Amino acid sequence: MTGEDLSVKKNRIKELQSLIYFKKKEYDYNKAMQLALKLTLNGTYGAFANKHFVCSNADIANAITAHGRDVIQFMLNKIEQYFYYDWHNDTEAHALLGMEYIGVENNMFCFYDRNLNQLGYPKNSLVELLEVRDLNANEIKKINNIDNNKGIDIQYEYFVHDFNNVKQLDENPIFTKEGDTDYEGFIAYKGKNPVTIYGDTDSVHNQTVINVYGENIIVEDWYNKNIKNGSAGVTLKGHESVKTDDKILNWSEDEGLYYVPVKRIIRHKVSKEKWKLKTKSGKEIIVTNDHSMIVFRNDKKIEIKPRDILKLDKILAINELPLN
Repeated sequence: MTGEDLSVKKNRIKELQSLIYFKKKEYDYNKAMQLALKLTLNGTYGAFANKHFVCSNADIANAITAHGRDVIQFMLNKIEQYFYYDWHNDTEAHALLGMEYIGVENNMFCFYDRNLNQLGYPKNSLVELLEVRDLNANEIKKINNIDNNKGIDIQYEYFVHDFNNVKQLDENPIFTKEGDTDYEGFIAYKGKNPVTIYGDTDSVHNQTVINVYGENIIVEDWYNKNIKNGSAGVTLKGHESVKTDDKILNWSEDEGLYYVPVKRIIRHKVSKEKWKLKTKSGKEIIVTNDHSMIVFRNDKKIEIKPRDILKLDKILAINELPLN
């Protein structure tokens, strides 16, 4: 490499470092602003919903939650429009999602995404790391180290997905009509290949029993069983996840009980208050209060939060499993 080439490379590195600095500064600013807005809205709602507050007003409190629901529905609309009409043509996203890296950081081998975010499972040796995902030496490609300011020695790349022939999820997607009372105005996908299963931030306890392919298994064991499939990415809140092709038992008003495919399983720590719900028959579940439950009250089926369930309510539960 000539002195001129080396000078060009150094200047390029300085440009990239400067770009990273300003991008991080912009990210930190926007994150601080959204957290401040979140705290302001939560505090405002809590004040107006508190009957002891001098300006207590249930209508204002309800308007805040209604607006939040509208924002969630807007985001879900945008997500579904993208995945049913644009996703199969987004080759730039396919390239970013299709590959991951293996590197060394603090003397530990780790998996990294295309943005060099660590995906977890650090190991002392490359062999141990490859065993996590059942990879062999033929599936990884040696590469030159990628310049970065994170102190990561990137050594290998490998494909986690093949996006060479991405097909449209649904050539004729069916959506609910605007104003459908079952969806409170949300225009939802009603076809056979859904990408959005639920739009809320609910969680179940790691010891919750679910039915996968006709067999009962606790959520924690199900997650660990799928670690070998590789990471499904890290959420915006830093929650790790793994890919899966499993199908779990589901229920809907139209189809009753059936098995639905799952794309990824997300694991995260929860500091929210949790509720244990137990029926007279002995069935029980532990959920956060975000988790909506279906109960029957006065012969009417309603969706309700755990804290609002009454002793006389009947929780929708499974008596017999489907055969397939």
